Amino acid sequence: TTPRAADGERRRGSREPTDVVVDGSRFKVVWSVLLLVEIVMAYLEIAFILSAVTPDVIKVVVDALRLFDSRTRQLVLGAQAMQSARIKKMSARHLALASQS
Repeated sequence: TTPRAADGERRRGSREPTDVVVDGSRFKVVWSVLLLVEIVMAYLEIAFILSAVTPDVIKVVVDALRLFDSRTRQLVLGAQAMQSARIKKMSARHLALASQS
């Protein structure tokens, strides 16, 4: 399934940030965050159903979260997104979105 925004609208591949509500707090996130959450939820469902593989699944989830965080920092804070995503300049908006992701 496609990740959905707080308003239920499909946002696959959208360049615009989406509002997501978590415990009553509203956050702006990019589509890749919604996809990551969907993947993590799928892995956690597997861990719940197959308790024998829970430790392995948790390790994979933690590794995925660490990789996402590391890559986000490299792209935004290291300004690598300017080459890979053809962004002309790194703005405060980019930094703010990365910090909320």
